[in-house]
Amino acid sequence: MPHSLEGEDGEKDSGKEWQRTLGVSVSDKFLFIFGTARSGTSALCKLLNKDPRICLGLERYSAISRTSQFTPALFEENRFFDMQPGDTWYPSLDKFAEHYAALRHRYGNAEFRGDKIPPLVRRLDYLLQTFPTARLLITVRDIFDVAASYEARADEGLDWPESRRTMNAIQDWNLMLENSLRHVHESRIHWVIYEDFFSDPMKFDELYAFLGMTPPPAARAALALMLGEQRKRRARRMNRLGEAERALINQHARVDLLDRLHAHVRKRAGKKSPTLLSGLCNLLPAWCT
Repeated sequence: MPHSLEGEDGEKDSGKEWQRTLGVSVSDKFLFIFGTARSGTSALCKLLNKDPRICLGLERYSAISRTSQFTPALFEENRFFDMQPGDTWYPSLDKFAEHYAALRHRYGNAEFRGDKIPPLVRRLDYLLQTFPTARLLITVRDIFDVAASYEARADEGLDWPESRRTMNAIQDWNLMLENSLRHVHESRIHWVIYEDFFSDPMKFDELYAFLGMTPPPAARAALALMLGEQRKRRARRMNRLGEAERALINQHARVDLLDRLHAHVRKRAGKKSPTLLSGLCNLLPAWCT
């Protein structure tokens, strides 16, 4: 029997440990950001790292994450700041020296540790099994914007293959949607719809409720600054798409899958899922009595 794109009915949380989140050790709480490349994963990572309780790498383990060696042990403090061959695509933490210096002094007391690695969307089953207490954030962005950003990066030639362009964007985007729909009822996953998140401040609060926390002032201030930056960047990059690229998108992008995912996300937002209820009860105990 072919495997359905959609998950089973009802919310799933096979990682029972999450129900006891507040009682686990610091190192047991993980947070991962992923999705199609150029879909806002870096912006979201930068934003959440403004919160001193969250420490996320910048593709810290992008290479090793493709193997069975990608385990919670990698996020112990000594290992996280000890770059080793085969960890990622950059040779040392000096590539993002300022970023890792900021994380180092607060890493030991962080509530969430993790990484931003877009291709992890290909390894959802592995992540859910290997990191049962993790929260997973999947970014979803309009395919025209994603493709425009692929074209811009290919033209710039900075840490990006010149041949990785619109058709690659479409393939990656379709795969993200297919894998998302297979896990759409998984309560440890939260989908961040780029266009909604960077226009509606309530989406920021929803994300933090999913994590069982409230956003600090520094993160809110960073979000406000990002809103203007994202609009300017989008306007510049949309000019990268010509008629041929737009035709490819119209022909091959699975917008039908996007519509289905949006419907599920809206449905979940309209009810009190176990995860969201848990987060709200943590923030507002009186609400749950």
